[in-house]
Amino acid sequence: MTTTPSSATNPTTCSLSPASVTISGTTAQTSTLAASTQSSTTIGAYDIQVTGISGSLPAVTTTVCVEVTATSGTCSATASNSGNFYILSKNSIAGYSISGGTTLTSISGSSYTVSGVASSVAIAPSNDFLYVASTGGITLYTINTSTGALTQGSSGFGDGLAQSIQIDPSGKWLLEASLAGSLIAYPITSTGVEDYPSRSVQTMPLAAATVNQMAISPNGTLIAVALGDTGTEAFPFTSGSASPIGNAYSKIFTPYGGSGGSALSLAIDPQNRLLYVGETDAFPSSSTDSGGLRVFTISSGSLNELS
Repeated sequence: MTTTPSSATNPTTCSLSPASVTISGTTAQTSTLAASTQSSTTIGAYDIQVTGISGSLPAVTTTVCVEVTATSGTCSATASNSGNFYILSKNSIAGYSISGGTTLTSISGSSYTVSGVASSVAIAPSNDFLYVASTGGITLYTINTSTGALTQGSSGFGDGLAQSIQIDPSGKWLLEASLAGSLIAYPITSTGVEDYPSRSVQTMPLAAATVNQMAISPNGTLIAVALGDTGTEAFPFTSGSASPIGNAYSKIFTPYGGSGGSALSLAIDPQNRLLYVGETDAFPSSSTDSGGLRVFTISSGSLNELS
């Protein structure tokens, strides 16, 4: 769709070549957008809205600008504002947004003091509440959906040893990877309050108490925990179950090269296909061990490392 100057003659027209692309695997595909004019095209700025559609996935739209002659017209397409985001430090959490793609703005009331030493933050899929984990326990904050400001709610549940927390995509469970060597699922309501005793807390043992980070897949079927020099442990997850955490996969992925390495960080791609593990000793050079990423495919409840 093209937005043209008022009463434009022979306005800019657009075409894509190719008109569609087929994406297979992880290889990027390119289509070229061409904007065409005529000698009689009215000078000025033309905003071109480009929309990408793939199957049942949500459409994604962006706007680009074409100026006919360099000396006339002003594009109205500008960088959009970001959503609110929150940064956790040792004893506080602060909220920010980005305006117009350039200006960092502090959310009203930031920063907010955290009880104890903070370790992790998790934001609900609905974006209307978040939790902060610290040595003082797990604290609930509601988010003002208009301003992003935080209001402290219930606090202190959890064991005070949470190293990493996540909220599952259904918004029904708060997950904690604890330095006590356990993976815990707390039932929560749509407002973030612990849903107990209506539903029970589930606790599963981890292979080690050295917890660095936890990740849950976007479709909510896989939890992975980075356990330092023990490696990476994975669990199946079913949000609709009364005990959503399944038994750990039989295989624990020990650090690359055996002893000496440490699994530090995790990420799962938006299509639920790949698990990335950041390790200290992955891909050693001839002289020093350098950190890097290992990549595992996720398929039918199993993980397999790419060569």
